Parts: sequence; structure tokens; C-alpha cells
Amino acid sequence: MGRDGHSYNSQVIAPRGRSWSTLTIIILLCLLTLGVRVGYSAFSPINPVHDEWDHIAENLAMGRGYVSSWPKTYISPGTLNLPGYDFPLIPTATRGPVPVVYFALTYRLFGFSDQSLLIGQWILDTLTCAVLFALALQVFGDRRVAVLTSAAWAFYVPALWMANSRFAEPMMALLLACLMYILLIAIRTRSMWQFGLTGVVWGLATLSRPVTATLLLLLFPVLIALLRRQLRLALQACVIIALGGAFVISPWAYRNYKVYNTFVPVSTLGGLVIFRDHYLMDRDDYLLYRDYYTVELAAKEMFDRRFGSVAVLETAENTVPLIDRTYGEEAFAKIRQYPGRYLILSLVRLLRLWFNVGYGVPPSWRSYLILIGHLILLGLVSKALVSYRGTWTLKMAPIFAMLIHHTLSYMAIASTIRYSVPVAPYLIMVGSYALVRILEQNREVFAGQGLARL
Repeated sequence: MGRDGHSYNSQVIAPRGRSWSTLTIIILLCLLTLGVRVGYSAFSPINPVHDEWDHIAENLAMGRGYVSSWPKTYISPGTLNLPGYDFPLIPTATRGPVPVVYFALTYRLFGFSDQSLLIGQWILDTLTCAVLFALALQVFGDRRVAVLTSAAWAFYVPALWMANSRFAEPMMALLLACLMYILLIAIRTRSMWQFGLTGVVWGLATLSRPVTATLLLLLFPVLIALLRRQLRLALQACVIIALGGAFVISPWAYRNYKVYNTFVPVSTLGGLVIFRDHYLMDRDDYLLYRDYYTVELAAKEMFDRRFGSVAVLETAENTVPLIDRTYGEEAFAKIRQYPGRYLILSLVRLLRLWFNVGYGVPPSWRSYLILIGHLILLGLVSKALVSYRGTWTLKMAPIFAMLIHHTLSYMAIASTIRYSVPVAPYLIMVGSYALVRILEQNREVFAGQGLARL
């Protein structure tokens, strides 16, 4: 029950004769999401930045295998100073296989072009729109909330940026939405096979973004708390979820072991990711976000110091695990040396993650728009939690756990606004609920009758 005496199930829903069918609404929202992305791409060129997913996918689609010719150290050839060196195609594990395989599929279906990848991204976002509608309906039991959530996702600007790129965020958004929806269904039905399916989707999400691997550390306590009256079932559910994820991840981990002769569960890029923000913490400008060239120069200096020359690692065979381990060792050494600076930097990364500020440069007008929009969204979420609490808060518990995990993980490692895109819909969902309740309580002022027709 909310403080005003209403539960979410008590909200007014239009008589059946005046209502559109749920399927019709979902189709229209999906068409809206697709149309907005097609229109946006018509006026905005594809983001030229890419993180190797498309490169590996192209090799995979052309039958060369899961290989890459990018430098193993992720240092550009010019900075490496290897004139005339022909970087060979070698097996790689820098990127998780789920986005890569999907991009390879879009290449095979639509041709080898950036436009093919955009079509693939649009499809993912459109499917996410449908799942978010179902998820909002599952949590709040109100189609108005579901409509506002999906419509907001259709126009959410950071999601448009990602849909016009070659990044993995659209895939992560879909997988996390599916993960939360299936988990909530499993909790409601106490179905072990659905808990197993939850684990499978968690495994797929981990193979898209390795940071998802530790999500279970927060999800399991929440699951046990929700099912505390059936503790045995809760423990069984945790085991089934873990086994489902292991079933998905283990073939990839085994492949990596065969390639590198060492345990690589998901990626060989974790060391570089944490190196980027932390290796230069001994400088006075440690809060400044580093461009790739600055990071490359620092990495080359570090490898030259430790191994005599970075070329030794770049041109030798099977040095990828050593490179990744070296990046991580250097980063953690700086964190141990400057724990205070690490804490401050982590707080700054919170601003980067959710508000697109804190990079050490003046914010653009787009950053200010995101800042204002996300502050309004957080205000609506706070309003919902303070004034409109009800049974939905328990249903949202796993989702809140995911939000907390996602935020803390990127605060600890590295962050930019694009990393928040896959979890932003859940703030939008709660904000939409608050907005519906505000309109409902002020119907005469805000003329909220239009929403009642949904």
C-alpha cells in the first residue's frame, strides 16, 4: 500500500470496451522505437569509434575464426614504433562472444557494412522496448506505466547514441531486461526451470560485459531475503542460477584455456580497462579523463620499463595473458599507493556514469541536457520511493540490486555515460510510475484523462 492508501493494483484502468489490446500497444511502441532510430540515423552519422567487436565479427562471418589483427597490447602501431610489422590474425578473447556473434550474424544477413550493424542495433532496441513493457506490467500492473517506460526508451538520447554505434550496450540492455523479467517470473511461480533460464541469460550477459559476472553476489542475498520463508527453495534457486550461467560460460572459458593455456573465464581486456584510469594517479591531474593516445604512451613506457621493449611482447607468441596481467598489476599497485585518490576518483566516476560530467573538461550542452534529465528522473524515483511505496518495491528488489551492482562496479573500474544505458530503463520505469501517480492525483490540473484510455 502507498502512503495515500492505494496499492498499484488499485489504479484505474479503462473499461475493456474503450481499451486497446496490450499486443496492439506493444506493436505500436516497437514501431515507434524503430522509427525513431531510423530517423535519428538518417541525420546523424554512425559513431566512428569502435572497440573491436565489429572487427572480430567480420573475421568470424568470413570464416576466419574468432580472431583479430589488432595489437595485443592495444597500443596503436604508430605508438608501438614497429615499422613494416604485419600484425597477424590471432585468436582473441578481448571481447565477449555474444555481441561478436550477433554482429557476425547481421553481417551475414544484411551484408558487410556499417549499415548492417545499425540494423542489428535497431532490432535489439526494438526487442528491448517490448521486454520493458512486459517487465513494467509485471512490476506495477498498470499499462500506463508500461507505455510511458517504453515510450521514454524510444526517445532516450543516450540509447539513440548507442543504437547508432558499434558498441555492445544495445545487446546488454536487452539481456538485462530479459534477465530481470525472467527472474521476477521465476520468483512468482517458484519454477526451477525458470531460475535455470535466469542463469542462462545471466551467462549470456556476462559473455557480453564481464562486469556482469559479479552480479550474483548481490542478487543471491536479495533472492534469499525474498524467499526466506522457503529457504531451501531459495538456496536451490541460487544453485540452479549459478549452474545455468556456468553451462553458458564454460564452453567459452574452455576455448580460452585451449588458446592461452591459462584460465580466462571471459576476457583478456580487464587489465587494460583498470589501467586506463589508475596508472597515472600519481599525477596532479589524476581526475582528468585520459584520451587513448595518453594511455598508449603511458602503456608503452610501462612495458618498455618492465620488459626492455613493448615490441618483445607484441611480436612474441601467446603473450596476451601476460599483457593483461601486467596491465592489472601496474594499476593495482597505483591503487594501493593512492587509496585516497582512488576513492575520490571513484566518486567522480559516478558523475561520469550517470550525468556525463566529471571528465575534467567543460560539459557540452548535450551533457547539461543529460544532467538535467537524469536529475529530474532521480527526483521522480525519490518521489515514488517516499510517497508511493507499495508491493512494487519488493518486486523491484532484484532490479535495485542490479542498479547498485552496476553503479558500484563501474565506479570501481572505469565509467562513461554509455555504460549506464543498459540500466537506465529501470530508473525510467520507476519514474514513469511516479509520473502516473502524480497525474492521477492531479487529474483535473494536468488533464490526465488521455492516459486512462490506454
